[in-house]
Amino acid sequence: MGILFELVSDLRRWRSDRKVNNYQVWRLYQTGPGKVGRVRTATADLKVGDVIVLDHDDFIPADCVILQNDDPTGQCFINTSQLDGERNLKPKLAPRMIQGRLGQLLSRKPVGEQIFRLDYIQPCKDIYKFEGKLTNLLENKIETTLDMKQFIPRGAIIKNSQDVHALVVYTGRDTKLVMNQGQY
Repeated sequence: MGILFELVSDLRRWRSDRKVNNYQVWRLYQTGPGKVGRVRTATADLKVGDVIVLDHDDFIPADCVILQNDDPTGQCFINTSQLDGERNLKPKLAPRMIQGRLGQLLSRKPVGEQIFRLDYIQPCKDIYKFEGKLTNLLENKIETTLDMKQFIPRGAIIKNSQDVHALVVYTGRDTKLVMNQGQY
């Protein structure tokens, strides 16, 4: 009887993983010098360093850092009830040095060059811990610190916000969601 229960459990997990891995998001890519395009990408194909675009009610497919959104102040909201049971929306803030300027910065980027560098902590299970430093490489190496105000975890949902651009920082088994699920 126990074997049958585990088989059913594994089948459910496999179906769930397949659904999540095939979930499609918009990913930005450089089409040429100073030109940026969008392409639909499966979650399984996301890599650390990809910039994705999310809208209201979109599932967050990887642990990310907010870069900018449609709000002039850079504030957006996420729902984490599936992760921690809290129903209150959590505000997140885009870094001031990028908010509203991401398109301008990307258009100045030479092909194959970086426009900013993000140094951050190694993946850890603590869902309330993220620390990083974002450096603008195009403008005199201006730096800003990042923390949980900019971090959005995999499994959360974007709420009351549009055009949220986020940088993927952890994928797959390195996400806080997977690290806290236990063994497969």
